[in-house]
Parts: sequence; C-alpha cells; structure tokens
Amino acid sequence: MKKEAAKGTYVIPVTSYKQRVMEATGISEKIYRQICKEMGLIEAGVINSFSSPS
Repeated sequence: MKKEAAKGTYVIPVTSYKQRVMEATGISEKIYRQICKEMGLIEAGVINSFSSPS
C-alpha cells in the first residue's frame, strides 16, 4: 500500500482482492487459504473459533 501511495495509483488492481489482502497484511497464500478454510468450518458450525498459530 505504501508503493501505491508513493505512485498515486494502484499497484495491484482493486479487483484482485486476495492479492491486495496478502500484500497489506504480509501473509502468504498458504496462510490465506488456511484462514479461508477455517472460516468455512466456523460458518458450518464444525468449530467455534480460529486456531492459534503454533
């Protein structure tokens, strides 16, 4: 996001929300997928909350 502020334009297109989230938070795609998977389990009622990082 700092790159975008410096350039005054989008570096990663707004339509690429996954890429933007990973860039903004500094997480890898593997972690992103794990969070999405856990969110699905929470919504389905399989688990009650996110797991803690080990």
